[in-house]
Amino acid sequence: MISSIDRGLHLVKNKNRDLMIFPEGGRSIEGTVKKFHLGFAIIAHDTGHPVVPVYIKNLNKAFPPGSFLIRPYTIEIRIGQPFEFQENETEEEFVERVYQWFLSQ
Repeated sequence: MISSIDRGLHLVKNKNRDLMIFPEGGRSIEGTVKKFHLGFAIIAHDTGHPVVPVYIKNLNKAFPPGSFLIRPYTIEIRIGQPFEFQENETEEEFVERVYQWFLSQ
């Protein structure tokens, strides 16, 4: 995990680039939101970049875990407002705030 965070930091720190991260670390078979890992929060904190949440409903049905083929299925994409670190907010608190947005979707 540390090498992934370092690689992500190297790709975006002090550069005008975006980085797409899946904070759960994989797709859920059930379609539920799994626990988030800290990596995206560490990168956001260290770079000062906001996190723009993107929720893809029914992705597990259109592109099941372990599958290499996309199945015909209607998906819905919701893009939230950017999240930025608040003053004195820990990475764990930031993760929880973003995670709660996903649960509300």
